[in-house]
Amino acid sequence: MPVGQDGGVGKTTSPAFSPARLAEARRAAGLSNAQLADAIGVRRQEVVRWQSLTAPRTPRPQLQLRLAEALGVKVTDLVEPEDLTLVSLRRERGLRQVDLAELAGLPRSTVQALESGKIAALRPEHAQLLAGALQTSVRAVARAHEVGVARAQNPPAGRP
Repeated sequence: MPVGQDGGVGKTTSPAFSPARLAEARRAAGLSNAQLADAIGVRRQEVVRWQSLTAPRTPRPQLQLRLAEALGVKVTDLVEPEDLTLVSLRRERGLRQVDLAELAGLPRSTVQALESGKIAALRPEHAQLLAGALQTSVRAVARAHEVGVARAQNPPAGRP
């Protein structure tokens, strides 16, 4: 069964995922919606939905990673630059929260609270653990956390 038929998509747009950047990357790669769908093992309609500007759906992290690979880009190329958060850094690696928690040696509840901005002060030791697990710099983790906290305190217009 194609992934899109068994719940391979989220119900709403992720704060970081950009339907417009996905469409742009697909066109730049010279692929039709059907070709991209075949390349990652989903139905064409799922690819169309992910690119919709009026009612977008968000592919799950593993599918975002497969999309990026099929398009020859990084997952972060499929998000708006100012929207890079801990969630988008995690998704760039194709990880779920539980995977990141395990790799970083942190409780999942801590990862969830950091991603949602509920923990406003990022501890240096948590930043180091997350940076190692995400294969990025401590500075990138700290900046992504700051964006998440700011978003939690002041959600952008049109976003919950």
